[in-house]
Amino acid sequence: MPKLEFKVKFASRADSTPTHDGWTYHHVLPWRYYYLMGYIIANVARMKFLMNDYGVGLNPLLASAVSQERKTNSGIVEKLYGPEVSDFNRNLNESGPKLLRTLLPLHGCRNEGSDSIVDEIKKAGQFDLGAIGNLCGAPKFGGFLGMAPEHRSDDLGDRAERLRPPGANQAWWAELSMLRTYLQSFCRTIGDAGAGHEIPAKIDYDDFTQFLEVVRRLSASHNQVYGMNCADWYIHVPGHGSRRNWAYVEGVKAPPRHISKAGAIFAVRPEDVIQSGLKVSYKEVEKCRLDDKLFSPDGNNKKAFAWLN
Repeated sequence: MPKLEFKVKFASRADSTPTHDGWTYHHVLPWRYYYLMGYIIANVARMKFLMNDYGVGLNPLLASAVSQERKTNSGIVEKLYGPEVSDFNRNLNESGPKLLRTLLPLHGCRNEGSDSIVDEIKKAGQFDLGAIGNLCGAPKFGGFLGMAPEHRSDDLGDRAERLRPPGANQAWWAELSMLRTYLQSFCRTIGDAGAGHEIPAKIDYDDFTQFLEVVRRLSASHNQVYGMNCADWYIHVPGHGSRRNWAYVEGVKAPPRHISKAGAIFAVRPEDVIQSGLKVSYKEVEKCRLDDKLFSPDGNNKKAFAWLN
């Protein structure tokens, strides 16, 4: 089957991440994988617009951007996409507009009802693939909510997460694993890519169509961020071991002197609040914000670290 061959240029990272109640979005796959996902779909969409006429019904600003792309690139399509581009275009039963609609839910922070990917094309007057890749850098299906990185003893930085949160859907995790496999097959050097890098991509027709189906399944069935669930985590405080059960302390109006500010703090377990003599109410940690101040029975202010169990 035919292939496309092109270079992927990695722009400087400029994505924002979806969040809720102050918890941090953790990428299951590194940002560069989701960037590559958006970049490839957008570049194939650009190829379809270059080689096919979708003028009827296009938004005028989008039509203007497509017209500019054709003026610039129509004569060099094989140079941009390789010698098999005509066969790839002929075989691919996906229109340019349909591929743009596939991109829409990949922007995890878009406003409800907005079409930010197409808006980016309109604004730029062309297919700015780096900007589109950045918009796709944190899809809702691509991560889970948890501790801030500095509160995680097992934070992996820009590497892929090793462990599925125990409460998360196994099918979701498996789909992300498939997405990773396809992206690595398209760009063998994706693991080393960073801002300013340009790496080769080779897109096999059959793999591309299956890759699209994975992306669409994720968008349709798992297009929400997996939320913070305290049962997925262990918490550790030096001198207190590891606890599975947490308590969330609220309503602290005049905290002890060793706690630097009023507001919400965490206890290792409900019993620690009782032992401390602090008369406050508490509830489970879910739907609450993380504070880096931890109250413990000995009165010391210690930093808490957590990790997926």
